[in-house]
Order: sequence, then structure tokens, then C-alpha cells
Amino acid sequence: MNKTKKAFDKETLERLYLKERKSTPEIAKMYGCTHRTVQLRCRKFGIRLRPRGRKIEHLNKAVLQKLYVAEGKSVSEISRIVSCSSSAVKARCKEYGIVLLGNRKTALLDRQLLHELYIDKENTVRTIADIIGCSREAVRIKCKKFGIPLRHPGN
Repeated sequence: MNKTKKAFDKETLERLYLKERKSTPEIAKMYGCTHRTVQLRCRKFGIRLRPRGRKIEHLNKAVLQKLYVAEGKSVSEISRIVSCSSSAVKARCKEYGIVLLGNRKTALLDRQLLHELYIDKENTVRTIADIIGCSREAVRIKCKKFGIPLRHPGN
């Protein structure tokens, strides 16, 4: 029996790919075959393939718990800190069972505060977004939600 056939029993693939989290190219190199062969065997054995992309070793559960849960950082802030995409942070949170809460900063914008800032103090949408630390679109959406009519630019 050749090395490749012997290597690709279900238990070996589960150990290498799922438990040790080796990539399909890494496994292929170990056994002298192509990464496509490894992928096909994974599918054959019902092993779900991970999304493509580089490994982000430093984006683990402990890091996400600290940054997202304990420190209250946003997904985009975490993605900048660990140098990866927001989608990678979201996927890793899902993988570790960390529930994403949506934009915590826009949650600060309740009807009363928005009315005070936009109507009473006549701040612009841009100014309110800068104060809260969110996007202008998030402010516009909240205005619509609370029935606060938007001024036209220049008025």
C-alpha cells in the first residue's frame, strides 16, 4: 500500500485537519500528493472544509474574549489590532460561540439623545456620528427609526 492511500483514512484526516488544524497543502506536503487530493478525501469522508485563507494563529478564543467581551472592542477594531479582515473576526467568533451584539456604539443613540443632539442642538449627522463613534448612515437609520425628519444638506 502506498503512503498516500494509507495516510488518508478518515481518522488520520480528522486528526490532522480538524484536531491539529493543518491546512490541506500542509497535509499534502506530508504525504507527497496535491492539496486537491486531500480536499477530495475530506469531502469523501464528510469532513467539512474550512474557508480558504491564511491561518490567523493569534486570533484565538482567549484573545476574542479579552478584546470583544471584556474590553468591548468592535469587530472592526479587533480586525485592525490583529491585522485581518472583519469577516475573519466574525467567523472566528461564530466558531468559538461568541455572540456578536451588533454595533454597540449606535445602541447609545436612543430617541432622547438623538433628539437633543440633532433637533435641539442642531448638530449635523456627521457631527453626531463623530461624537458617538459610528457611521453617518447609522445615525440616519436611527433618525428614521425614531421618526426624526432629516434636514437636507445646507439647511
